[in-house]
Amino acid sequence: MVETPSIDLPDGFRMIYRIAGPETDVPLLLLHGLGANHVQFEQDVAHFSQSRRVIQPDMRGHGDTGFPPDPKIEDFTCAKFAGDLAYLLDHLKIDKIDVVGNSLGGNIALELMTLRPGLVRSLMTFGTTYQLKVPRFLLVIRDIIYFFLGRKLARWAAEQTSKTPHGREVLTRTFEKMDRRVSKLVSPNICRFDYRAVAEQFSGPILLLQCEDDSAINRTLKSTLKTLSGLPNAQVMPFKTGGHCANVDDPERFHRIIDEFLCTVDSKDRPARFS
Repeated sequence: MVETPSIDLPDGFRMIYRIAGPETDVPLLLLHGLGANHVQFEQDVAHFSQSRRVIQPDMRGHGDTGFPPDPKIEDFTCAKFAGDLAYLLDHLKIDKIDVVGNSLGGNIALELMTLRPGLVRSLMTFGTTYQLKVPRFLLVIRDIIYFFLGRKLARWAAEQTSKTPHGREVLTRTFEKMDRRVSKLVSPNICRFDYRAVAEQFSGPILLLQCEDDSAINRTLKSTLKTLSGLPNAQVMPFKTGGHCANVDDPERFHRIIDEFLCTVDSKDRPARFS
């Protein structure tokens, strides 16, 4: 059964999150990207909660979670998002977590690793680059497109993100819950970032899914892939049947890959037994 509790955060708004599954030593945290929310992860929560505790928050300004009073751009940095997660995990008395992050969710996970060293046991990302540098004028162009799309925005965004009928259906429902303010508040903070050093300093297992149909992210991955190729604890896996949100494009394959990765992580973390 999926529960939907809430928590009041220090910045003056309420976060809604989903929690399901049996108590486990290391729960699984699912983090959505910009404009998304819990709808994207409904199938994933149902699947992974069969064997482990799963926590899936709507980040500030997304889904059912509120905005800080008089929201400003500086309220929507990755550091702010990560701070919300740290507060939530402290509230839940969780001191170790496995993280799956999509797009911005992956960057928030990397930020959380800098904020709370030792909290993240393993990191899995898809649709995420660890380094980005894009001109700010592209944000203006995007906002103009959003304005003219009007009510068609959710469907258009889903079609740009997924090529499968199932994926588009899920993402249309996901983006229908998007508050357009959040894009304008978040985007200026993620035009330029570099988390490669964070990955280099992390000793836990890293898995990056490189999705074949995610052309926009793949154009930015060169430096990320170079960094990960030099890390003995990192693995890059091609995902030929997925786009930017691979979990809704091919859920079965996505679940199988994550299950196998977590099984390996669990086995390495388990103390040796002597007969």
